[in-house]
Amino acid sequence: MKSDIGCGESGDGKFIYMNGILPLRYKMTVGQVKDNTLPALPIVLKKELGTKHSEIIFPTAPNLWQQADMNNVYGLTDAYSLEDIVGNNIHHIDDQEIFTFASNSLDVSKEPFFSLILSVSTHSPYDKYEGDNLFGNSQAFSQEYKNYLNTCHYTDRQIRTYFDTLKQKGIYDHSLIILAADHYAHLDMLKMDGQITDHTPLFIVHGQIDNKTAYRQECHQIDVYTTILDILGINNEWKGLGQTLLSPNYKNPINEETLHISEMIIEGDFFKD
Repeated sequence: MKSDIGCGESGDGKFIYMNGILPLRYKMTVGQVKDNTLPALPIVLKKELGTKHSEIIFPTAPNLWQQADMNNVYGLTDAYSLEDIVGNNIHHIDDQEIFTFASNSLDVSKEPFFSLILSVSTHSPYDKYEGDNLFGNSQAFSQEYKNYLNTCHYTDRQIRTYFDTLKQKGIYDHSLIILAADHYAHLDMLKMDGQITDHTPLFIVHGQIDNKTAYRQECHQIDVYTTILDILGINNEWKGLGQTLLSPNYKNPINEETLHISEMIIEGDFFKD
């Protein structure tokens, strides 16, 4: 999957996934939309599927990068920040702490619910790693890239543990689970520029996707919103500016027209009543 972010990086990634709209090219999008009306997934799911509980778990201070404002504009009913995860012992947390908190807060009485969990361990800079050293003294890659791969393996283990909790609580089998990065890894900081691609993985669990007819090649972040609505059978008037991955008739949605439409939607507060 290709990243569609602008200068806002992580904030842009969340904005794309939540709304199916591209971020602004030359401004920080979250600073422009904090008072807008948006077609965010929690709002659409509440309207179309009766979802009453929607939450975000994020490993930063409540107001960093307009997070508190964006939680409101996205229609999230509950937000758990760094302070909620670690209490008064504020420190740089890792993914084990994040997913342990997410596991402990799971409440089957709140079904159906929407939950957005932001991990942190694989974030730059790549000067250290979490978990096991899988490369020993190998000189095949830069130390930064080895750190990153070790940490990816560590994060995978935390996700598996979280999945185990979902299964134990009887939630896993009837959940739609999307695993996606907010943006690409910085290849220059990994010292791997020109040696690997900046693609990111996309995993869709329990999407009931027919692999014989679904599109399975390079796609874009903006396609995730459209695909989620398609999987859930939501006939919302707004389907996002991306393409559904359930159909093989995929056309790259990223062009000057899509960028211009996104800018007009954001700057004109298009969805305001």
